[in-house]
Amino acid sequence: MRFYSLPGFEATIDRTLPLVTLAGGVCVSILLAVILLSLSDTQRKATAIADRMTADLRASEERIKLILSSTGEPIYGIGMKGECTFCNPACLRALGYSTPDELLGKNMHALIHHTMADGSPYAVKDCPIFTAFLRGEEVHVVDEFLWRSDGSGFPVEYWSYPQISNGKVVGAVVIFQDITERKRMEEGAANLAGLVQAANRVAIIATDTNGQVTVFNKGAENLLGYEAAEMAGTPVRRIHLDEEIEEQGKLMTQQMQRPISGFEVLVARVRGGDFEARQWTYLRKDGIRVPVELVVTAVRDKRDKLIGFLSVATDMTDRVKAERTLRRSKERFHKLAELSPVGIFETDAEGNCLFVNKRWQEFAGMNLKQALGRGWVASIHPEDTAAVFSEWLEATERKREFALEYRFMTPEGKVTWVMGNAKAFRDESGELQGFFGTVMDIGKRIKAEAALRESKARLSAVLETAVDPILTVGEFGHIRSANKAAQETFGYSFQELEGQNVKILMPEPYHSSHDGYLERYRSTGEPHILGLGGREVRGKRKDGLVIPMELSVSEFRSGEERIFTGILRDVSERVRARESLESANAELAARQKIVDADMEAAAEIQRSLLPKQGTCSLGIEADFRFMPSTIIGGDIFNLVCLGPEHTGLYMVDVSGHGVPAALVSVSVAQELSPSGDVLMDKLTDMPRRPDDVLRLLDSAFPLERFDKFFSMFYLVYEPRSGKLTYCNAGHPPPMLLRAGGAVEFLEEGGTLVGMGLGDTYAQGVVDVGDGDTLLVYTDGVTELENPEGAQFSMEALETLFQDSHNASPEQVLQLVTGKLQAYADGRPPDDDISLVCVRFNKT
Repeated sequence: MRFYSLPGFEATIDRTLPLVTLAGGVCVSILLAVILLSLSDTQRKATAIADRMTADLRASEERIKLILSSTGEPIYGIGMKGECTFCNPACLRALGYSTPDELLGKNMHALIHHTMADGSPYAVKDCPIFTAFLRGEEVHVVDEFLWRSDGSGFPVEYWSYPQISNGKVVGAVVIFQDITERKRMEEGAANLAGLVQAANRVAIIATDTNGQVTVFNKGAENLLGYEAAEMAGTPVRRIHLDEEIEEQGKLMTQQMQRPISGFEVLVARVRGGDFEARQWTYLRKDGIRVPVELVVTAVRDKRDKLIGFLSVATDMTDRVKAERTLRRSKERFHKLAELSPVGIFETDAEGNCLFVNKRWQEFAGMNLKQALGRGWVASIHPEDTAAVFSEWLEATERKREFALEYRFMTPEGKVTWVMGNAKAFRDESGELQGFFGTVMDIGKRIKAEAALRESKARLSAVLETAVDPILTVGEFGHIRSANKAAQETFGYSFQELEGQNVKILMPEPYHSSHDGYLERYRSTGEPHILGLGGREVRGKRKDGLVIPMELSVSEFRSGEERIFTGILRDVSERVRARESLESANAELAARQKIVDADMEAAAEIQRSLLPKQGTCSLGIEADFRFMPSTIIGGDIFNLVCLGPEHTGLYMVDVSGHGVPAALVSVSVAQELSPSGDVLMDKLTDMPRRPDDVLRLLDSAFPLERFDKFFSMFYLVYEPRSGKLTYCNAGHPPPMLLRAGGAVEFLEEGGTLVGMGLGDTYAQGVVDVGDGDTLLVYTDGVTELENPEGAQFSMEALETLFQDSHNASPEQVLQLVTGKLQAYADGRPPDDDISLVCVRFNKT
């Protein structure tokens, strides 16, 4: 086999070969001259020298073959027509061939370089290998494509060197490398860099080992307000708070037993290759501080040498705000839970107790510490423990609400029947987090149900002993029950009557018409004899005897089904029964008119206690809305003049609805008359402190006396100083909208009035200025439900109130009531709604 190579290639293989060849040629020339001069013995010497040179040349060729075979880079040679002249093992492996014979003599372009990567033909005239070596030029191509024997292709980088012999190009040597992995890494790096720069919601910042910024992505620009060009090459500490770095540095110095300061505070724990996540505060370009969750990792090269650090920061502003709101909500929850008349508890997903309020502790006879974890189990009556756990497990597995009646039993043996309800709460991913629940004392209801069962038993006994026939019939006319009198009157046993159409007890024409009466009632709802009292009819006995009777029919529902009850009487009693019924109806109607008149009078009295336009307008402009859920309600409010320099405002929400709540509200309003001694101190002729007023009311309206409690907000305003003093007794906190647009809540106070805890009331004081607006409301506003059952909420009211900035009180209330009516979709409220809006004006 003959090899040709260009000088550069020869230099990479064996730089001594040209010298050996030259020396050999010179020696041959000298020897030929000597042979011509000395023919006697030179022929033998020349032959020996030639043989030795041939052996040396062959040895040199063997060395070249050994070098080509052992090199790891694929190499092949081509002649002037593109045919393969040699190839090393690395070339065979790279191209998927087994022996050199599969390549030698074959056109290499047609074999491995015939088609481009996109599948288009690759003409030999366009091939850099051929065009270059034909001109005697070296060529280096960084991105080409070769094809293997199995038809697969791969990207390569190659070098082509022309082979020159006696000054002429006789072929070329080609060295190539498979760059598949390199391109994959380059594409991956490019994609990663693109992702880093494209990320606009996450701040990604890279630094060198000294903390100088090298990468500042779009997310970092959005978060911090700097352009990437501004931050490049600057210390990353520029965006950190010095005091935070210093404080953390002191802590790390103690923990790591070596001085830690400056940039090292951010990276000391990650130098070993791990990562660190913690909360920091970034400083924006405009000076605003931004809380972030910062993850820092070390960046290393292929030799595992540390070359920098990568920081990924997530804006925590919304999360911090949400956590603050959640803490405030939990504080309110616990505060309200302690005042709740029902037991309240919270557990984790496994049922371990996290919180119980005082009412629950009273039922269970244990304190919070004893109830935590699984301690609450001991409070369940031993006979109910299995049922509670079974229902709890089923509710958890089926993801439904826990609901069960069971008993608490205290260590002293006191038993309390309760209705327990618990509802699961889950995170955004749907993962179960725990349960919130309530337990309500149902002892009275249990007794009532026992009494009802006893009453039903007595009713059944009465029906069986009644002298009048009594039947119950389904909505399609089939007999459900017949008392003994009915069986005796019509001559049938109950077994003969049960399930039969009631028309078997009717003669014609009632027998044929009855099904039509029922069908008309089911389709139109128009009654024929239903609810009309006694009606003279005829009944038909089993023996065919027709008897005159009076029939009274009533209807009740069992689930979705109508059930009719018919009472039959002897016709001789018809007149007396009719007169008695008419007399009773007339009396009932008269009483109802009296009740209606009394209710309307009560409503008028209640409305008369509300504020009147122009009443006590010292330094204020006011408007109000009163929307009771029934004719009269349990809400009451008023604006009162407290001498020449003070104005008072109170709002009361009595528990419950209707007449009882209204009576208490009217009584409270009478107590709060300015002429009385609750609002005004008669000795000093000055208004009493709001907390003192609530203490007096808490004493005057004990829960034991009225079986009612009420929330209340009361304020005293002095226009001259602009000072407003108030006390909030369990009432929804009024909202104070400042002239500048900020909203404050007036929450200072204590528990509900009537609970006997008047000594806990505290007074709040705020200064109000011109244009400040106050909104006082009852919980009927925030708890108003839409058709889907979702409540309007305090947050929605706050947003609505804040949007009404600079509006008059009348405009504010028009906006609020309009929004409430739209939210409830026109349905009447389930609770009384009261609103008072006041704008302050010291002048």
